[in-house]
Amino acid sequence: MKLGRRLLLLVAFMGLAAAAALSIDRVVQPHATSELLLAAGMGVAVALPGLVHRRFAPTTLLLLPLGLYLLMRLVVPLPPDSAGWHEQYRFYANELNSGISAYANDIFPLSLTGVPGLRLLVLVWFYLGVGLAAFLSLDGRRPLPGVGVLLALLAAGLTVDAERRDPLLAVAFLVLAITVVMTAQSLSRRSWGFRDALTGLGLGWAGVVVALALLTLHPGLAEGGWQDWREWDPFGPGAGGGTVFNWKQNYPRLLDPGNNEPVMRVTSPAPTYWRATTLETFNGDAWISDLVFRYPVPDGPGFRHIESPELVPPGDEVTVRFELVGVITNYLFVAGRPKSLSLSLPFPIYASDAASLRSALNLTSPVEYTLTAVMPRVRPEDVVGRGRDYPQDPGFKDTYLTLPPLPESDFGGLPNLNATIIGNATDPYEQALLIEEYLRDNFEYSLSIPESPLYSPIAEFLFDTRTGYCQHFAGAMALLLRFNGVPSRVAVGFTTGNLVGGRTYRVTTNNAHAWVEAYFPGVGWLPFEPTPGRSIQLPGASSTSPGFADPFLSTKPEGTSTTASTVPSPTQRPPKDTEGAVNTGAGTTGRKVATRAGASVAILLAAAALWPRLRRRVRERGLRRGEPVQRLRASLTLLRADLADWGVTATPATTLEELSTTAAAGGAGDLLSVIERAQAVLFGGYAASFDDVRQAEGARRKAVLALRRRHRRVWTVLSWYGLACPVRRLLPRLAFPRHKPRRRGRPSSVRRETLAS
Repeated sequence: MKLGRRLLLLVAFMGLAAAAALSIDRVVQPHATSELLLAAGMGVAVALPGLVHRRFAPTTLLLLPLGLYLLMRLVVPLPPDSAGWHEQYRFYANELNSGISAYANDIFPLSLTGVPGLRLLVLVWFYLGVGLAAFLSLDGRRPLPGVGVLLALLAAGLTVDAERRDPLLAVAFLVLAITVVMTAQSLSRRSWGFRDALTGLGLGWAGVVVALALLTLHPGLAEGGWQDWREWDPFGPGAGGGTVFNWKQNYPRLLDPGNNEPVMRVTSPAPTYWRATTLETFNGDAWISDLVFRYPVPDGPGFRHIESPELVPPGDEVTVRFELVGVITNYLFVAGRPKSLSLSLPFPIYASDAASLRSALNLTSPVEYTLTAVMPRVRPEDVVGRGRDYPQDPGFKDTYLTLPPLPESDFGGLPNLNATIIGNATDPYEQALLIEEYLRDNFEYSLSIPESPLYSPIAEFLFDTRTGYCQHFAGAMALLLRFNGVPSRVAVGFTTGNLVGGRTYRVTTNNAHAWVEAYFPGVGWLPFEPTPGRSIQLPGASSTSPGFADPFLSTKPEGTSTTASTVPSPTQRPPKDTEGAVNTGAGTTGRKVATRAGASVAILLAAAALWPRLRRRVRERGLRRGEPVQRLRASLTLLRADLADWGVTATPATTLEELSTTAAAGGAGDLLSVIERAQAVLFGGYAASFDDVRQAEGARRKAVLALRRRHRRVWTVLSWYGLACPVRRLLPRLAFPRHKPRRRGRPSSVRRETLAS
């Protein structure tokens, strides 16, 4: 019998570990499902000896590091030149250190591409968590702490969930947790009857039903803790008291005018956007960065050359000075195409292929540095007819031209939408202008995004809501450009800011922004602005640039030209420096949600208040029908149940004499006279009367009242709801502490008999 319970415990626990693995898998890119399940299986396997017999439990502590070593060898193989344990230890220690550094500079979803140390760190952390939980639950027969460890792993994934909210994973975890707790407790008992299992399962399923009922009555209860990519909050207060910058920005919160915080002051001869980095990989949901900062900027005083293989666009070389005043970041913001850097701090600085700059350590304000950079200045006619002679480097095509397989359910309308926008245009520059203009003119800017049945936020924006903010506009334009074979990427950073004197601009959190860069042969990367209300302030190729004249005007139908004069003014669009369109229906929706929540809470409170009375009526139904002997039997059955609720052992095999003695010892009072009369009726052939039933019920109520006075109020409340007995079985050490007899008042009948004897 115990073998079956051990197998049930093992299967249920493996289900818990798998649920935690699927939760963690949702917050890494690309997904690592098989590796996480492997780590979960290895974590459970190390605890199998202790599950077979508790005397083998210490072997888990020996198998855990061995499993860790095997996992690391499987995830990150050793290089050929690693010989000896010392070399292996140093290799994996360096990998884990690099993973910790990558984790510190990234937020969820964690990008595992090109960072073996981060992949190793995630799997090692998950393996150790599952191993600890298995040791507690399977070896130590302490299921609650073990389930708590797995619950922490589950919450680590669900609270930064990058996918559509799905409560089924959490409900499945709850069901499996109930099974694990119940089965682990059964292993400490010689027998585990049907009633015991039914009680545990009934209590567990009652919790599941309540959880589902809450989600059904008010789905918004899950909104606060289940977050999608639009709710990432990497801009919380940092250790240095400033804003933490990361390119995965929580724009709706960041752009709130009520939370406008200073970020930096920039002194520049020309206004432009201040770029932090670029995002070049679209995973179907959002744009992420896989760039490697491979080019070290030389150390030393003065200006240091910044290496980058990218083509430098034509323009003017300028000197720009940055003063970081309220930000914590490991990015160095740049203007245009940076050429050299002057920074007094002794931190190693690295450049990427896109000429983005990154420090090996976080830079805490105040920080000052100076750049020399080329500000692109091109005329629209200079970009026409450049063709598609892109770099032949395979890395360029893989990085800036490829798209993942797009699901038909979300992106099935992409060809038709693209045909509507592009028409017969074949020139890459004309296609870029058409996409930029179409998004600005036909989509609405708002920080409040309506709900949508589609999975991808970009698909929601393009094919359903047609509403979004700069992340949506930039991501959609970059996607459409690649769909037409034009190299593209998303740039993130800050807009110009407010001019505060001379050539100095004050940049705040409200200036955080995302825009698009497209590549043209012989010119390089040029910025485009698809977001309404924003405009690039340098002369260039974008339709929002000052003095722009459409070079394809003759090929367009009359009335569709786009020039700088036709770009909507800030009075027609959201202000340039505070993206913040207001959803006029938000107040009405909020009132509806509040009303709905209030009704749900009222229903739940009413049900909770009426449940004890309804339960008592159901339990006492046998006292209201049948002959007196039947009612007397029902009263004795109810007495056994009441005593069991309060920890007084009263199984069906307990005789009536034993029941009387046990009840007196447990503080329920003297039931001897009632028990003797019941025996005479049930076994002595005496006729039962309604007076016998009333006396039995009076004694039962007095016993329950005595038990309530003896124990804590919390157990009284639990007994009202039928939870005292299950809680006592699950938590035997916490239930029903023994109390000293009262010093005041008359002694009970049992004590009087004892004293008299």
